[in-house]
Amino acid sequence: MKHEVPAQVDTAVILADYFSERHYRDTIIQRPYLRVELTDVVGQNRLLDRQVVVNYQQPVVHDNALTLGADMGRGLCAVMAGYRRKSWEFRAGYDFINRTPVVGVQKTLWQW
Repeated sequence: MKHEVPAQVDTAVILADYFSERHYRDTIIQRPYLRVELTDVVGQNRLLDRQVVVNYQQPVVHDNALTLGADMGRGLCAVMAGYRRKSWEFRAGYDFINRTPVVGVQKTLWQW
């Protein structure tokens, strides 16, 4: 099938458009710790360049902590300081009602 060519054709505009480069950027994946970007350069009716940039930042996990708290109840009023390592916590403190030192250990069973 033949198409009729228009009488007024601006060849300079067609050539300028053909030889110009267009830059496209797209974010393919966007997650809390991962980002993937795609950059394309298109010109002369073809793909001239493609770059893929991957940015991954591993989350920081803190395994150690110093804690401070209080245990209160009937016949108990203890101030405690502790050290937590991963899922274990070791505590020591003083019970002001019974006037005695107290110690404790705690294990995290379920975490969400």
